[in-house]
Amino acid sequence: METIDRLKKAQIFFALSGITVLVFIWFSLSLGANGLFFTPLIIFSFSLLGTFFAFLFIKMLSLLDLPEKFFLLLLVAIAIISVIPSKDTPTVFTGRDQGSIATAAIALAEYHSFSFSIPVAQTFFTLHGPGIAQNFPGFFYSKNGELVTQFPLAYTAWIASFFALFHLNGFALANGLLFSLSLLSFYFLLRPFLERILAFLGTLLFATSFLPIWFGKFTLTENLALFLFLFLSFSLVQLKQSGRFLYYAAALSAAGIFCFTRIEGYALFVVTILLLARMPSVRHIWKLYPKKSILIPLVIFLITSLETLSESLPFLITMAKALKNFSVGITTSGPALVSAHSPLLSLLILFFLYGLLLVFLFGFGGIILFFKRKEYTLLIPAFLALPTFVYLLFPNITPDHPWMLRRYLPTIYPALVFSAIVGLALLFQKKKSFPLHFPSDSRRSLVLIFIFIGLFAFQTSAWWRGLLTWENHKLLGQTKDIADIFGPRDLVLVERNVSGSPFAMISGPLTFLYQKNAVYFFNPEDLKKIDRSPYERTWLVVPANQSNYWIQSLPAYTLRSERGFPLGSISLGSLPIDQKDQLRFPEIAPFNNFSTVFEIE
Repeated sequence: METIDRLKKAQIFFALSGITVLVFIWFSLSLGANGLFFTPLIIFSFSLLGTFFAFLFIKMLSLLDLPEKFFLLLLVAIAIISVIPSKDTPTVFTGRDQGSIATAAIALAEYHSFSFSIPVAQTFFTLHGPGIAQNFPGFFYSKNGELVTQFPLAYTAWIASFFALFHLNGFALANGLLFSLSLLSFYFLLRPFLERILAFLGTLLFATSFLPIWFGKFTLTENLALFLFLFLSFSLVQLKQSGRFLYYAAALSAAGIFCFTRIEGYALFVVTILLLARMPSVRHIWKLYPKKSILIPLVIFLITSLETLSESLPFLITMAKALKNFSVGITTSGPALVSAHSPLLSLLILFFLYGLLLVFLFGFGGIILFFKRKEYTLLIPAFLALPTFVYLLFPNITPDHPWMLRRYLPTIYPALVFSAIVGLALLFQKKKSFPLHFPSDSRRSLVLIFIFIGLFAFQTSAWWRGLLTWENHKLLGQTKDIADIFGPRDLVLVERNVSGSPFAMISGPLTFLYQKNAVYFFNPEDLKKIDRSPYERTWLVVPANQSNYWIQSLPAYTLRSERGFPLGSISLGSLPIDQKDQLRFPEIAPFNNFSTVFEIE
């Protein structure tokens, strides 16, 4: 009984530490929305809330016995080792979402607001006007020619805070902390239903999978969404079991910030409210404390929505178009997973390749078992993830893997892993009281152990490949060498394949990291339309094998070759799921190019 009481107290301190992180995210978001994202304010809030977080975390550990302390610290160590890359592999290269989000965070730290103006952006604004900033991937133009990120703001504010404090290393630190909190949330989500060794093994299975390991290396919103989903699930389970107002506040905070993290957050927010409304303890809270349980959270949410509205419009416009295409695709073309195989078979093969198939099948089996046993508390994660299960057949994302698997990381994957682990423990346990222990029957225990070994073994190959692969290795140093050529008043036009990969464009770091007037340049006709008078010199950086094309496309100008640079790195690559060949795991492959720098006269 004493151990259970100490565990409950430890869970309270973990909830408080999670709320502390959410407060920091909200504060950073508010600063960026109001043009107040200054480093001294970030340092102050980080120092204050970080100290409080450290106190709560240490207090949480002090309440646990030695084996459980060891389990949690080991999980944190796994998260840090898995996610924190070397300093020369930051995801600042544009071409995929992670590069655009990272450059938006750098711009937020540099210009103190989500919307900002730079000279080179104004130069190209005259060509395109408000809307998509075609020369700046991942950004929109406002009516005044300011650049605004097209991605959700909460995660951008989160990693921008760490960039302001730790420069490029901050991105890895931010994701490492999120992954650590995600693993701890998952552990404490399992803990009311499983004894500690089973909860640890379940969390270890979650931690050593391809999805969180691979995408945790990149600046993607799914990393924050994963923590929010797990912390929200944990808070709802604890609220249902204890009725504490603390868990109500934690759940509402996580659901609210989710809305500013991913578009699915709005659907999860609605599901959260529906789940809360069905809890007698919450109805009692609403009746007893209407001001602090309804009015104050509503006012905070509305104020945050209003102050971020103008900066959120590009994201909302992008999502509206995506949802329109999504609905059209469902009604006209059937499932989006089209290949030489049937859509369902393609999905199963894909999950098999990445070591997800078994845990997904066991997860759905667990959900069925929970319904059959009427264990509705165990269904909370699945209910929360329910709106996103449509992604299983309609991912609504670029149809290549592993990138399309992003859709499953924040909600579907953790919900199914949770259901698989608890479902297996429930199935093999004669005594159905929680928390479940290893089966006392030796035969059942042996079978369960072999199933766990099989689950770990099944995902090891994909996890190991993801763990050891770091994309764009040393490419930033090569980009810095090119950046040193250009002066502060030079205009730099960069073709997308300069690095050898259109998904590793160097124009992003040239512009936002090295403060050059650099743009992604794709239309030769644009050169005569822009005003180059503010610039001292104009440069064109293109792959050497495309030099003749650009010389012929710009006959009115003299292109004087200055020097050439070798560029390149490695990538896990990506394979389309609609290929006619057999689906397979992508290989680690090099990409490279020899690029020429021209001065345009």
